[in-house]
Amino acid sequence: MNWLAVGVCHKNLVQSKNFSFSFNVLGHGAYMVSSNGGSWSDTKSEANNAVKVPTLLIQSFKFGKGDIIQAELNLQSKKIKFKKRGTQDQYELDVQLKDGDPLSPCVLFYYPNDEVEYINDFKE
Repeated sequence: MNWLAVGVCHKNLVQSKNFSFSFNVLGHGAYMVSSNGGSWSDTKSEANNAVKVPTLLIQSFKFGKGDIIQAELNLQSKKIKFKKRGTQDQYELDVQLKDGDPLSPCVLFYYPNDEVEYINDFKE
């Protein structure tokens, strides 16, 4: 596995941009974590295109081939929590709900031929 990101996206917004991802500006429609320990936020600059360093209290986590990343979306608190199965690694992002634009699972690939498996309602 090379670099990739997983999370949720505003389906209509991402589709309207022809699935192009402008990582360096807000408004791209995604809330994700990436395999290099980065985070991506549609609305918060401090959490967008941000690779956290271990000395910070709030940090994302790295993952690789064979890792299972769980994403729990809480619509009431407007947060998504990412966890790496089998570890204590977790990271939380605020999400913004947009009328008429549902959140949908999404994956961002950098290299062709990379792949992920989506497991709905995963049970440990």
